[in-house]
Amino acid sequence: MFVKSAAVSPKVADSQWLSTKEAAQYLGVGEATIQRWVREGRLKAYRFGQRVLRIRRSDLEAIAEPIVSTPSYSDDLLRECQELTESIRLRREGEPAGDSAVEVRRIRLERANR
Repeated sequence: MFVKSAAVSPKVADSQWLSTKEAAQYLGVGEATIQRWVREGRLKAYRFGQRVLRIRRSDLEAIAEPIVSTPSYSDDLLRECQELTESIRLRREGEPAGDSAVEVRRIRLERANR
């Protein structure tokens, strides 16, 4: 559930249906952001007549995505990184690498062209 700021009115706190302005206030984002999310299909909105647009509170809460703090790498990716690191070390005969990203790209291109 979202943490509501002190600026959220009691009407917004108790209502199931929110206007774009109230939805923006509820989430702490701009009204333009809510409108963009609706336009992009990221957030469901419902029309009541030609001009009245409302958003369910449950739909606002449903768009929240948990943040993964640590990425999970597959064993294949880890193995590839280890192989590239070893390959770089052997090519440089133990000398420290300069910009390893450039070297990794070069080795990947070599492998792709095999």
